[in-house]
Parts: sequence; structure tokens; C-alpha cells
Amino acid sequence: MINVGILMQFLFQILADFDTDYVCKELKGNAYFPQVLESQQVASQPTLSRFLSRANSETVEALRQINLDLVQTFLKVQSMKQFIVDVDSTHFTSHGNQEGSNYNAHYRAKGFHPLYAFESHIGYCLNAQLRPGNHYCSEGADHFLEPILAGFDNLVFRMDSGFASPKISNLIEDNGENYFIKLKWNNVLGDLGDLKPPCSEDENLTILPHDAYSEKTYQANS
Repeated sequence: MINVGILMQFLFQILADFDTDYVCKELKGNAYFPQVLESQQVASQPTLSRFLSRANSETVEALRQINLDLVQTFLKVQSMKQFIVDVDSTHFTSHGNQEGSNYNAHYRAKGFHPLYAFESHIGYCLNAQLRPGNHYCSEGADHFLEPILAGFDNLVFRMDSGFASPKISNLIEDNGENYFIKLKWNNVLGDLGDLKPPCSEDENLTILPHDAYSEKTYQANS
């Protein structure tokens, strides 16, 4: 089987909740699974394993670009005027000595610390990047956002305080887009504005006790 056929089989396996290569033998005897494949032949476990072992950084980049192209096509159909992009990191616990698996002090566990970016309305994944477990949440996030900024317009990014970095904010502003970044409370920010909930009498507005709100133009010295 050529690489495209093997890749399509692997993707269909994941969609069917068969996310390991050793199920190939079981799927060969399945009455329906071979019919979704163009070749109608299920690659063996050793063939799929060798295919995955050949994957390198160029393979990952090609798959990322394919995903971005598909999302661009799908979103054009939606005719949305603005895209809200949620950017965050998460934790994948690992077992054993996988390359890049490291201890993360925040999660108090060993694993990986990947980055994700999702379009909030429909939920399309715009980008994903696997990173070592000991990377800070915003490490490399500026490069991570570049293909999204290049591929879409009218963006609003939403990120938590871990992404409050001049590299990130400057990159987004230089591309003419907008963002919301939640900042951790400190006395300097408190002195900049009256951080009180807006429209406190609005019964439809829920304000969490630990949140504060203000509007202020501010530029850090560093």
C-alpha cells in the first residue's frame, strides 16, 4: 500500500475509535471497515508501524498544512465575519521514557505539554503542536500563531495569563488582529484602573467573585 492509503487507514481507524496499530488484524476481518478504504485492503500491523516510524518533522508540518487548508475551506462555507480563536496548552501524561516526556511542575506529572488553537464557534482545530512536558505554556506560542495569522482575517484570540508575553501581543497587533489575555492580579494593574464589575445590576451578567474588570491603555516597560 502507498503512503496515502496507509495514512487514510490510520485516520479512519482513529475515527472508528481504533487508535492503536495492533487492531489491524481485527479490522481485516471486519465486514465493513475495508469498504471505506479506496484499496479495500487493510494494511498489516507491521506495515502501519513502519509507516509511523518513518514520520519526521516534515511529515508533521505537511499534515499541519493539510489540516489548515481543510479548515480554511470549511470556514469559507460558514461565511463567518469574525473568528474567535481559543489558544491554550494542556497536559498528556506519559508512561515510560518517550522522547520529550518531562516532568511538569504545574501538573505535577510527567508527560507532554502540547499547544492547541481552536475556532470557538464550530470547534475546528486550527493548529496543534506537541512539546516537551517541561515547556512553559507560552513557549514557542508566537511561532505557533503565525500560520493562523497568515491564513485568516478578522481574528480575536482568547488566552489565559500564561500567554501574557510581548512577543505574542506584538505579533497579533502587527498583523492587525485583536486579543483578550487574562492577567493575574497585581498592585500595578490595580493602580491603573478602577477594577469593578461593569453593569453590576444587570441580572443577565454573571460575575465570578475573583474576577475584576477594567479598560485601560497600558504598555509594560520591558
